Amino acid sequence: MKKFILFVFVVVMAVIFLPWLHPRANAAELVKVAKFWVGQSYYVSNDQKVDMDIAPYVNSDDRTLVPLRFLAYALGVQESGVKWDDKAQTATISGNGTNLVFTIGSSNYTVNGSRKTMDTTPVIDNDRTMLPARYVAEALGYDVLWNGDFQTVTVVPHGEDTVAYKGNQVKKLEEVRVVESVMGVKVKPYGISDDEWEFAEPNWETPRWTVNIGKNLDDSFRNIHLGIYPRAIQRYKLADIEVSRFRPIIAAYFPDNVDEICNKAAEDYWKIKGLQAMLENGQKIEYYKFEQKISDIYNPPYIDFKTNVEGFISLDMRTK
Repeated sequence: MKKFILFVFVVVMAVIFLPWLHPRANAAELVKVAKFWVGQSYYVSNDQKVDMDIAPYVNSDDRTLVPLRFLAYALGVQESGVKWDDKAQTATISGNGTNLVFTIGSSNYTVNGSRKTMDTTPVIDNDRTMLPARYVAEALGYDVLWNGDFQTVTVVPHGEDTVAYKGNQVKKLEEVRVVESVMGVKVKPYGISDDEWEFAEPNWETPRWTVNIGKNLDDSFRNIHLGIYPRAIQRYKLADIEVSRFRPIIAAYFPDNVDEICNKAAEDYWKIKGLQAMLENGQKIEYYKFEQKISDIYNPPYIDFKTNVEGFISLDMRTK
């Protein structure tokens, strides 16, 4: 009996501690969204803005080069997973179960030992190893979204780039991919235009939050409308949402204002819930409203952040 108990104990310990029995246990978690701006010495990873000592740029091959370490860190690779061999002039990135090796001046690289070819080459610039963002990100399990208007590289975990709609395959907007990745939902195309998208929780009458994404009629701007409904949450005793869940969406477009916007949205969320509770208790209340605009509506990125007397919070953003 003692031998049997010992055997069971050994098996249980093996299941817990041996990585080959559950290979994903130690895998790095994919970031929800990362973003680089050409010519800007910072990046955003999830909701954190991080300064760099060199800015990404577009090379003569029309590829965006990003400094090795910052690119790896932005995609969730640990410091120990980034190595530079000065003698061999090779950069190694290990993360998300993938091992990448790039050589300065060579269009060849390896993914888990398998040789691949790029249409550009890594370089050293101001003592920084610069790698093509697309090849690194895609090998680590991400999709790369290039915005030529804003000169930005947005990275989200690999997923659907198109969706079936009215018998066609409709390409998802960058903003749709960001919202889906951050919030863990599927945004659906709707209405008269294939470039209009929406998400609402199953019960339209008592939503906790909604999203609408679309293009202007002149096709030059895109809009993201995030709606948060604290009065409905209080009235119908729905589960609270953490306003911080929206932070990576705000950070991807307003990295300098993310704290200001999200802290105020969280403050208003609890203020509105409190006022609704007072109203339900028969108390008189003064209806609260707030509005703040950042940037110019004709010069995006722009946001109109409102809490209205009807008791919901809207974050209306405009991008290109």
